[in-house]
Amino acid sequence: MENVFNIFTAAGLSSFALIFIIFIFLFYFLMFGIGVTIFVFWIIALVDVAKRKDDEFPSGGENIRVVWILLLIFIWVSSVPYYFLVIKNKTKTAKETGEKKIETK
Repeated sequence: MENVFNIFTAAGLSSFALIFIIFIFLFYFLMFGIGVTIFVFWIIALVDVAKRKDDEFPSGGENIRVVWILLLIFIWVSSVPYYFLVIKNKTKTAKETGEKKIETK
């Protein structure tokens, strides 16, 4: 390991610069992984919303699917976590318990 530091110090880089470069590369790969994960969750949410019927959403309504697609496209930062934590979770628990949706007009 000392030889690696000698190569960089000969090139004019200190050990701090080497550690900083390694940190930048690790940070870049971490952010890239987080970005890919968020993108995958966004695509999964869009596909799930597109496949659902309007009456399968807990809130119901005539055009709720269109509303959710628009929310996921334009306000994806807050709507994707909300969709997975609230909407998908409510639908899953309602199916497991056999709960019927209450119609409100």
